[in-house]
Amino acid sequence: MSTAPISLYIDLEPGDVADLEVVARASLAFAAAVKDLAYVVDPSLDIRIELLSGTEGSLDLNAILRNLKSKAGETFTLAAIVGAVMGWFGDEVRHYGFEKLMAHITGEDHQGFTQEQQKELEEMLAKSRDGKVAEQHVQRIYQELDRDPKIKGVGATPDRGVKPSVIVPRSEFHARAGRAAPREETISRRVRLEDVQVLLISPVLLPGNRRWKLKSAQGEFGAAIKDTDFINRVLAGTTNVRMKAGIEMNVELETVEEFHHGVWEVQERSVLHVNGLVEPPTQGDLLLPESYEGQPGEAEDD
Repeated sequence: MSTAPISLYIDLEPGDVADLEVVARASLAFAAAVKDLAYVVDPSLDIRIELLSGTEGSLDLNAILRNLKSKAGETFTLAAIVGAVMGWFGDEVRHYGFEKLMAHITGEDHQGFTQEQQKELEEMLAKSRDGKVAEQHVQRIYQELDRDPKIKGVGATPDRGVKPSVIVPRSEFHARAGRAAPREETISRRVRLEDVQVLLISPVLLPGNRRWKLKSAQGEFGAAIKDTDFINRVLAGTTNVRMKAGIEMNVELETVEEFHHGVWEVQERSVLHVNGLVEPPTQGDLLLPESYEGQPGEAEDD
């Protein structure tokens, strides 16, 4: 039965403390990713990730990968898993050193590390990288860490209590979490002024900037009435037109538009001035002559 040390290093500003829930969820994703990786490298392994300790300040979650089944060659397999995990967080085994990595796992001096052994380890590392092994779990680690603004970086190393040589900065969390980078778009903006005739659908008979509902040839829309004199007259009931169905308004309409994805989109409409109201026509009363008696075609009695 062999073990291999691995520490998940969460870089914080001095004096800051990471959110416990964020670290817990990231740790669960880390454990799931390591188990997926171990299965791909060697399905016969039975890996358990054991938390040994953590340090305050920049958080160093020291863990042990323990293979619960004894097997020939498991030392190289665990070394490949540790090396692949380091790769998830920006480091590569070539930066750390094959001999040093093996020494951490076996506790022995590996100055005599042969080319054949190194090739075997490289082949295992290549296998772990193919097919984007544990990609979703690794992305989940970055998604969780991205939730806490106090976390400024993350790394992984077999050395307990030592800051990794390579730290993934917070600026890379978004991309490594599998989220598309926000697309930058140049926004063009224009303001159109036009005199139009609109149908009044719903006035607002209260002070304020609430939108009136209007209708033009382009359809129904809401617009704030910025003509304060007109609003005051409406609220005081001193306009020469009573508010009722069918009223049309001649207005100076301001339309603010922005150019998105190849089309102009309306952002806001405002009535700057009400030039006049047009009251709907009303049918006059049917007036009958006073001399009218009886119904047409009726003869008078003799």
